[in-house]
Amino acid sequence: NSMAVVREFLAAASKRNLQVKDYGASTVTEIEASLRALAVNKPSGLFIPTDNLIHASLDRVLASAKEANVPVFDCTKSSVEKGAIFSVGTDYDRIGALSARVAARVVFDGEPPEQIDVVDVAEGYIYVKESLVLSEKLHPPSNYEVIRVP
Repeated sequence: NSMAVVREFLAAASKRNLQVKDYGASTVTEIEASLRALAVNKPSGLFIPTDNLIHASLDRVLASAKEANVPVFDCTKSSVEKGAIFSVGTDYDRIGALSARVAARVVFDGEPPEQIDVVDVAEGYIYVKESLVLSEKLHPPSNYEVIRVP
C-alpha cells in the first residue's frame, strides 16, 4: 500500500513542480535516522503514507516533526487526531462495515464469494485539524468530504 501511495504522491508533486526528499524507512533505526535528518533539513512539510512501520512509530514521528516545526499530513484520520494537520484518505470504519456485510452474506446466507460484486470504497475524505482555518480558496474534489477533527 505505502509504495503505491508514494508513487501517486510523487507523480502529483512532479506535476506541481514540488521538490520531494524521500526520508523512507524500512526499520525503526531508519525511522530515527530520518527524524534526525528532518530536524536538520526542516522541509516545508512531511507526508506519511499508509505504512504499518511508520504508523507504529506515529507518536514519535509527530513529536519530532512538531519539535522541528514541520507540518505533517497523512492518509489516516487517526493521524490528524494525534497531531497531523490534515489527511486525505478513506473512512476505515466504513470499509469495515462494508466488509462485514459482505462476510455476512457469505457466512450466514451461503452466497458464493465469486458471485458478490466488488464494493467500491474509493470515496475519499479530507480530515482537517479543527484548529486550522480553511481558506476560501480550498476546493476539494467533489468526491471528497471535508471532515473537521478536534
